Amino acid sequence: ALKGKVEKDYRGENMIFRPNSVDLLSEVKKSLFKEVKLRINVENISAELMEDIQEIIDEHPGDFRLRVSVVDSTEGYDISLFSRTIKIDVSKALRTKFQEVLGEQAVDFV
Repeated sequence: ALKGKVEKDYRGENMIFRPNSVDLLSEVKKSLFKEVKLRINVENISAELMEDIQEIIDEHPGDFRLRVSVVDSTEGYDISLFSRTIKIDVSKALRTKFQEVLGEQAVDFV
């Protein structure tokens, strides 16, 4: 992240940006996100789906908690579970892989 202010140059003719601080993206994501949240419809749960999710988790170790919401839209249930032992990374690659397996709206970085 780049923070600063926009002001006129010394002649007062042009606007210039004067940076105050620069943060690495890896540090910014640690301050913005705390966990990865997955939403899984109970009707879609299968052994194959669980294997796919486990494979993605194994490929993306990190520092963020994993929360899984199991949703039953017909009965109106939404059960939220979190892992105390599994920590994963927040990345575009992780989001893309989970979206391929679970659907576009099934992944949130919170």
